Amino acid sequence: KAIFSPYSLADHPVNEYLRFSSRQLEELLEESVALLGDGLIDLFGADGQPDPARVLGFAGMLIAARDYRERHTEALLVSVDTRLARLWLRLSDTGERCDLLGLRSEDGTLVVEAIEVKTVGTGGDAVAKGEIEKATGQLASTLAAIESGLEEENEESPPLAAPRQEMLKEVFVSGCRALGAGWEDRKRWVEWLRILFREIEGAGDTRLRGMVCAVELSHNGPSEEEIVDAPPHEIVLRRVREARVQQLLSAETPPRPQDPNDADDPDPPTVSPAPAGGPPPAPAPTSNPEDGTEAAATISAPAQPLDPPPIASAPTSDERQGIRFPVGESLSRGARPFFYLHPSNTKLTQLNIGIVGDLGTGKTQLTKALIYRLTRGAVQNRGHVPKFLIFDYKHDYTKPDFVEAVGARVVSPHHIPLNIFDLRAAGDHTPSARLGRVKFLNDALQKIYGGVGPRQRNHLKTAVIQGYETASGGVPTLADVLGAYESIIGDKVDAPYSILSDLVDLEIFVERAVDAQHFNEFFAGVTVVDLASLGIGDRERNMLLVLFLNLYYEYMINLVKRPYVGRDPQLRFVDSMLLIDEADNIMRYNFDVLRQILLQGREFGVGVLLASQYLSHFRTRDTDYSEPLLTWFVHKVPNVTARELESIGLSKVASSTVERVKSLDVHECLYKTLDVPGRFMRTLPFYSIST
Repeated sequence: KAIFSPYSLADHPVNEYLRFSSRQLEELLEESVALLGDGLIDLFGADGQPDPARVLGFAGMLIAARDYRERHTEALLVSVDTRLARLWLRLSDTGERCDLLGLRSEDGTLVVEAIEVKTVGTGGDAVAKGEIEKATGQLASTLAAIESGLEEENEESPPLAAPRQEMLKEVFVSGCRALGAGWEDRKRWVEWLRILFREIEGAGDTRLRGMVCAVELSHNGPSEEEIVDAPPHEIVLRRVREARVQQLLSAETPPRPQDPNDADDPDPPTVSPAPAGGPPPAPAPTSNPEDGTEAAATISAPAQPLDPPPIASAPTSDERQGIRFPVGESLSRGARPFFYLHPSNTKLTQLNIGIVGDLGTGKTQLTKALIYRLTRGAVQNRGHVPKFLIFDYKHDYTKPDFVEAVGARVVSPHHIPLNIFDLRAAGDHTPSARLGRVKFLNDALQKIYGGVGPRQRNHLKTAVIQGYETASGGVPTLADVLGAYESIIGDKVDAPYSILSDLVDLEIFVERAVDAQHFNEFFAGVTVVDLASLGIGDRERNMLLVLFLNLYYEYMINLVKRPYVGRDPQLRFVDSMLLIDEADNIMRYNFDVLRQILLQGREFGVGVLLASQYLSHFRTRDTDYSEPLLTWFVHKVPNVTARELESIGLSKVASSTVERVKSLDVHECLYKTLDVPGRFMRTLPFYSIST
């Protein structure tokens, strides 16, 4: 990185065609450090300066690697640009070699993929036909050498088959030893290698495949893929063009945290040699340091999982990055050990977050961790600590450890110092504001309780207007409105009267209007509304929640819109966020106020966290709540479907992804956010970061 940034690549003419910063380039290099091989030295000419053509080709190889890893998240990708790789490939007749080798699983079949990268950068050109044909020939030679190295040894085997196999093993093992490769990656990769080299009886099928990856930096056409050669092995041509390249370069890779386990790897991963004349030796078991079980492969993992980044007084020390913090450790590939959430970045066009998972999967621990991190972001948020309004159905957020850690104020649903008829936050007590409150109250009563017809709606309207006209100080309380309603209906008790009477008897809000606070004064820091303490029924809790939503919406639309600051990244001001736990309780009613907060919140630096057990809860007959949720944490969901996962923005969800979501362990999830298109990770729970 010291060699290439900013001197060589960032100032290279490749920047004529692409828009990326030195930081993004450094991250691309850091992600692909395991692929550098001996090719790094080849970039310099005899004068000690970087050769432009070689640098361009190298950049193309890094882009192709990121493209491959994004499409095949669990694959093992290794460089063939090393002295060792040249040695075993030169044992073939031609000596031709490719740039990269990939190993992945597809529908139960292992796929060994040889990848040749060709890069062009000027004038909107495509890679020339002659270059494609030459690359196809190189791949055919490489695939022939690989096939020879994978054949089971017998009396008719070529004399170089055995050493070729050992060289091939070493090439793949070097990839297993990549910095940052986690336990899950290594365990999976070595299991594949044991199958590939027949160290497991009854191993599955293996398929060889080649790919010419044409990186066409300034071609503005769509990326495309086609088969260019079939027998004896399929070879495809994949054209990665400007829009796709820009997308890949803009994908933010988090900086690698310093970890003591990275200093040395005293027990490098090994695959057992395959001596002639007998079966392979049985592998020595390796213990999984996380769960105490024995791994089924002879590969050494770090003694402990990667430690989370150190906890500081704020999520990041760089104010120019805004609020940005790690949320989990990758389960897929080691080149990107931690995934981050970056709510300040305006590229994340909505602050809203969806958290899904069955009971006991770690949703609450994750949510507490998000709140903890966000509330420690004042330095990165123009000196303002983001506020939280939490609706707690199960006493999850009233426990002392959380309350103390985030400085929360727990509000019991008894004599809350608010008045739902105080219209100062809604534009003062104008006729339109009063009618707006009437409409909202009628809608809430009808949706939650039912039994409110046209006659009752009109009675309630009259009672509210009379309350404003007759109440002391011009601001009625719920008791005042109930009294006015009773005078209208006489002894004909109806549904609205019964509902209002119950709400008054519960004494949820203060009795006198003069004792009520403005919502702006009431809402400070982390405020937990303890719905669980209401303790009578879901309808009353839901009614209280929607009353608060309306007050919060009025607070939101009166916020001063703060300007964005910075360029790379451009940062927003984060004012506050809502958390609705067990959100299916309220989403099923299709309240417009919740939808408006979700849609308009980004203009005011406001976001919503919706947590529920199933993805189906986020879509009702009238409202798709998943649309404005751009960040997702999907924990174990036993009945999840591919269509549901695609509905939250994931593309072409494979059956293996669906099955994995169904079997995730506690604190594991599928994560999607800005520049993370859907990756499996182990979250950093609250208990692990708050001590």
